[in-house]
Amino acid sequence: MKNINRLLPILSTIVVALSVLLTGCQDVIELDLNSSNAQTVIKASLQEGEHLFVVDITQTTDYFNPGQPVPIDDAVVTLSENGGESTVVPFSENGQYATTFKAVAGKTYTLTVAAKGQTYLAVSYLQQAVELDTITAQKTEGFRPPGTDGDYIVYLNFMDPPATKNYYRVVVTKNGVLNTDAADLTILEDKSFDGKNANFPIQSDLYNEGDSLSVELRSIDEAAWNYYNTISSLVGAGMGGSSAAPANPVTNWSNNALGYFIAYSSSTIKGVIR
Repeated sequence: MKNINRLLPILSTIVVALSVLLTGCQDVIELDLNSSNAQTVIKASLQEGEHLFVVDITQTTDYFNPGQPVPIDDAVVTLSENGGESTVVPFSENGQYATTFKAVAGKTYTLTVAAKGQTYLAVSYLQQAVELDTITAQKTEGFRPPGTDGDYIVYLNFMDPPATKNYYRVVVTKNGVLNTDAADLTILEDKSFDGKNANFPIQSDLYNEGDSLSVELRSIDEAAWNYYNTISSLVGAGMGGSSAAPANPVTNWSNNALGYFIAYSSSTIKGVIR
């Protein structure tokens, strides 16, 4: 193995766009020819530290009138911290609500949305950040997974905290381009390496000498891991040629809302393969 130039770990904000997989429903015996029920979709990520917190709220169109989700502009959005005050998140534009907020690791946050006569609630625990130690690269021995082009596999290395359940998501920016492909989603849980030095390959791509990388290790809670895990499963099933419509991803929202509310902390290392 050879080390990549290592920069000091930094906290960074990376907005990763992940599509929410939707499906219309119809009874196999009796069809509602007017419409099927629309569903509210709420997406929000809360990063440790002081950052802009954005909540995106839309409503799906019905089965018989497919199209772009409809923004919900008249919701009441409230973010609460356990043992702390509640903050009203004001409307910004086009179904988005935004405010600058300072999130603290070790706290549990509750996001409440009142919209279209319904109230939706989601809870997320903000884990302590786990620092990346190094990123390293190993030259391949001639094997290349289908669709990849490169000579090096990149590994991330870090010490997993002992005696706690830890869940991670890995976010990679290669040569200035953020990887937002759901098929390349990388998540980890520490069942097999609790309290140990972790060394994992980034399996989404192969790399060449001169490639610049920014690798972010996000610490997430179990509910977020379950959401991402079902995204991975659904992408795999959806790409497999099945004619059946995929189910919706697991969500931490109440009252049948779709989407996610994820609080997270992160550490980042940047480097160049040499």
